[in-house]
Amino acid sequence: MLDAFGVEITPEEIIRWNTLALGPQGFSTWNVAISQDDYDDDPPSNDALLANLFPLRNEMRGATVLEVGCGIGRRANHPLRFGVAHYFGIDVASISIAIALYRYRLNPNVTFLHSVHDAADVRALQVDIAYMIDVAYHLEPSRLAAVLRTVAGLLRPGGVVHFDIIRTSPTMRVTVSTDLPDGNWPCYRHSTENIARMGDDNGMTIDRTYEWDIPDIQEPDNRRLTVVMRRVGDADD
Repeated sequence: MLDAFGVEITPEEIIRWNTLALGPQGFSTWNVAISQDDYDDDPPSNDALLANLFPLRNEMRGATVLEVGCGIGRRANHPLRFGVAHYFGIDVASISIAIALYRYRLNPNVTFLHSVHDAADVRALQVDIAYMIDVAYHLEPSRLAAVLRTVAGLLRPGGVVHFDIIRTSPTMRVTVSTDLPDGNWPCYRHSTENIARMGDDNGMTIDRTYEWDIPDIQEPDNRRLTVVMRRVGDADD
């Protein structure tokens, strides 16, 4: 089956995501609390980390925001505190979406959608800012390109999307490692050259990039690179 981003998703893959959400790894890192009143289960350790995770936080007030790969809404609390008009979260894991809906059921400014079954609602969105945190580097190139293609179509004129990847040299295309702590999910190292090409193919251009350190990981090859892309050809140009 195809999800809202034109990505082929098998039932087995959805089961795997749901198992991760409900398993020990999910409960230890995602599901610290599921109370509708406890939105602060993922507080940034410092202002620098918050700035790296949300580089457009000062532009979020009054904006319509989309998080791709929202999980149980672990980070939805931050855009809400930044004053967004409405937050949309999308995820492939139906169980994660169910938990997120429960947690934020009292907030009228929050909507969670399942990227498979709510595909029509996803495609109808028009957002100012879209973002992915800890998501893009788990997508193989063809999947990331499909997601960016759909996100570009959801952005309003002048809209932006930002996401973090694991840094590579400009000459490195893609290398894959499955030796990961979070369930051995594949990790793809995308070069900025390839990311720029994906943007060009979908009417977006790289607005800016910056590197930052992953907490508790010091190896240079594991530094994050945040990419901010803007939809081109709008009234602001």
